[in-house]
Amino acid sequence: MLDVVRRDSTGARFAVLGATNYTACAVSALGYNSGGSSTEYQGMLARYVDSSNYLALRWTGGGLLALDLVIAGVSNVLASVSLSGTYVYSRPLLAVSAAGDVVAYFSNYQTGVLMHTLVASHTALGTGGTHATGKPGIIDLGSIASGGPHLHMYDNVQVWVPPTDAGVFGGQSAQIRSDGVFREDSAGTTWQKPSSYVGDYLRVPPAGAEARTSRVIVRPIYHPGSGGVWLDDRIDDMSARIFATPRYL
Repeated sequence: MLDVVRRDSTGARFAVLGATNYTACAVSALGYNSGGSSTEYQGMLARYVDSSNYLALRWTGGGLLALDLVIAGVSNVLASVSLSGTYVYSRPLLAVSAAGDVVAYFSNYQTGVLMHTLVASHTALGTGGTHATGKPGIIDLGSIASGGPHLHMYDNVQVWVPPTDAGVFGGQSAQIRSDGVFREDSAGTTWQKPSSYVGDYLRVPPAGAEARTSRVIVRPIYHPGSGGVWLDDRIDDMSARIFATPRYL
């Protein structure tokens, strides 16, 4: 556990986790603050290059949750949401892909309830960008304003590389059959089984004497591969077809 008590507001402090520069990376922790104001914040870091170049998910004791990409000392807020009330117990998760896509989840770690999700992307975070690689870590800014200083704590800090497998890669196809599940690779050149599959295979029940109608619902959902919540707003231009061969006893 890392306890941080800040008595000044002259600038943020950084705790960089290790010497490894990551491309795809996810970082998470359990956070606590004893109170605060809009002049102080906690945060998780990814793609940290130096104190003037990094990506951060930062939140105040009550006020704002933001994805902030800092380039040459200039803040670029990629996405933000207003926070209602004071978030004393938090579970933030920040994930960035090699393509420069960013997703952040902000939950209450006592109740497990997801409170906010932020999604963004930036060319600086993609391949060849100025922030294409960097280190994970923690960013923290304290203040004596509003009755400070306040206690900020971080526990169970984790860093990992999200898996690159997918149920369906973007622009490619997948088959759920009666005897297995297969999907095209990211380039669309070969068919392979996904690394894992949960659920039944597709078997269409017979109409029977009642002439029952079978209905199939297809719902693709996006996931960054870093744990957390599934999203519906990143899927478009999807189609599905069903092929059924009658079988008899």
